[in-house]
Amino acid sequence: MNASVVDIKDLWVSLNHDFILREVNLSIQQGTFLGLIGPNGGGKTTLLHVILGLVKPDRGQVRVFGHPPGHHKNKGIIGYVPQRAFADLSFPVSVFDVVLMGRYSKIGLWHKATAEDRRRVLEKLEAVEIIHLRDRPIGHLSGGEQQRVFIARALACDPQMLLLDEPTSGVDTKAQGTFYQLLGKLKEVLSLTIVLVSHDIGVIPYHTDEIACLNQKLHHHGKCTEVLDGKVLSKVYGCEVEMLVHGKIPHRVIGEHSD
Repeated sequence: MNASVVDIKDLWVSLNHDFILREVNLSIQQGTFLGLIGPNGGGKTTLLHVILGLVKPDRGQVRVFGHPPGHHKNKGIIGYVPQRAFADLSFPVSVFDVVLMGRYSKIGLWHKATAEDRRRVLEKLEAVEIIHLRDRPIGHLSGGEQQRVFIARALACDPQMLLLDEPTSGVDTKAQGTFYQLLGKLKEVLSLTIVLVSHDIGVIPYHTDEIACLNQKLHHHGKCTEVLDGKVLSKVYGCEVEMLVHGKIPHRVIGEHSD
């Protein structure tokens, strides 16, 4: 059995005196591709921020690679692609330079990039299959291409775990399938643990190893075929969820629900 890279026990997090995460217990094993699903406002992004050390829990215990979140020993071993990755698309910065910025979390802001750093950047551009765009201004790329740039930037520090928050937002439907396939390839080639927040519950079961259903509480966590049950999802989303069987894994059709 692989070691746990994230261990969360009895996690509670509040915002403006209201709890947005309650009694969360979650263990993520090394090498797992975990899909984190749930309604808007269910605490998915907050959970990522707790793992990163950006949000302090009200109570509970969190260990990331055996240390508290944000510990200096975890520097550079977690890559993060936020829901709205920061980049001034009007600024004429090249794809290569955007990805190079990701190295500074490892080498420090005041260190000059070396030939080895530049080699690592080219390696990550090759991994996400956009090395041919390395000299292109990032503002000239499509949404899907830009997202690959941000993933390469997150990988530039050679992390052991990659966190992604709604990475297919703004990516056209055709590109989404190849995008998920790319993540699966990166997981294997780079030996990554991946945690991906998504609303695409009709798609991610085909590409992830496990799914965690979060709506303030963790309602279920396990293999896709164990989790994707209409009753479980109806409880998570607070609405009826119909199951349409197509292939080995059923599709979900979700009714209206409140945020």
